Amino acid sequence: MSAAIAFVVILIGILLISAEIFLLTGTSVSGIAGIALVLFGIWLFSDSLLQGALIFIIVTIVVAALLVVGHYTGHLRRMWRRFSLRSEQRNDEGYVAPDPGYQKYLHKDGHAMTVLRPAGTAMIDGDRLDVVTEGDYIGQGEAVRVVAVEGVRIIVGRL
Repeated sequence: MSAAIAFVVILIGILLISAEIFLLTGTSVSGIAGIALVLFGIWLFSDSLLQGALIFIIVTIVVAALLVVGHYTGHLRRMWRRFSLRSEQRNDEGYVAPDPGYQKYLHKDGHAMTVLRPAGTAMIDGDRLDVVTEGDYIGQGEAVRVVAVEGVRIIVGRL
């Protein structure tokens, strides 16, 4: 009976680890609980602590050996391709990285060329820029100051 309980505990632990990997990525709670249940199941299955440690070491060596063999035969690479994204974002297809040059506008003053509710256009340091406010309505012609730059998003506030 205890072997069946140990098997069920290990199976639940493996399911929790699988859920961590495939469904709840980044939460760590189910992964840690899964590892704890697998170790507890091994402890339940073994007659002594030494036997449990020996089973754990043997399983770890077997899994490591399978990973090494899978890596050198290419099976691991083919399996990983099923989970990874293969498309590329190239400039000639219209993908453009944020311009780090927008940082030069930080703390610069200008004026709203259009009504900012909260997005619009402003003239900052002689350049016409698409900007957003911190949530405020700013009328056309009002003075603004750049308070933050987040990638391509320029955030302005009323002066």
